[in-house]
Formats: sequence, C-alpha cells, structure tokens
Amino acid sequence: MLRHLCFRTETEFHRLGLLGKDKNVNMSVNDSSGALLKRTGEIRRVLDTFDKGFDGVSQHRSLIGTQINIADNIKTMNEQQRVEFEELISKIENTDYAGVIAKLEQSRTAYQALLASIAQNIRPQFAEVL
Repeated sequence: MLRHLCFRTETEFHRLGLLGKDKNVNMSVNDSSGALLKRTGEIRRVLDTFDKGFDGVSQHRSLIGTQINIADNIKTMNEQQRVEFEELISKIENTDYAGVIAKLEQSRTAYQALLASIAQNIRPQFAEVL
C-alpha cells in the first residue's frame, strides 16, 4: 500500500513523494515549485523569533528567582529580629520596677551623702587659704 506525502499551502496542493509500508526506505522529496522551501523559511523565522522570546523569558525567570531568594533572606532576617525583639519586650515587661526604684533611691541617698561630705571638707580648706 502506497500513500502520498503531500504539502498544502493556503492556495495550492503539492504532492511531494510516495510513502510505503517500509519505514527504512529513504524517500526523496522533489519540490519543483519551491513552495516547501518558502514555507520552511517562514517557519524558521517563526522559530527564531520564538527562541529569542524564550531566551527573554529565561532571563526574566532568572531575575525573578534572584529576587525571590533575596526576599526569602530578608524574611528570615525579619523573623530572627522579631524573636529577638519579643525577648527584649519580655525582659522589659518582667522587670521588677519596685526593686529598681529602691536601688535608685539608695544610689541617690549615697550620692547626696557624698556631696555633703565633700562640701564639709572643702569649707575648712577655703578658710585656711584666706
């Protein structure tokens, strides 16, 4: 059984050769009109344009991948800082304000006593100089 290998354009129909049952037999294509070559050239331009577009898509995907990695890194850093800030807030909330105020009063009293002592020691020295 033989079949025809045909090529069809919008306006014409071309018979290019015969096909048989044996797929190992080489078939020669005779395109005397040049229609197949013309059509193949158009397909080649379409494929070249597709390749250029696909390269552009690949480049943009690479940029987007880089931006996603940066965003993931920032997210990780943000989560770590959030944990650290929550620990600091917890320390502030758990502070013993009464104890801190008592220590502040003790320090203030000691400071005032020191100032009074210094003042008493300076007065006799001024009197000796005069």
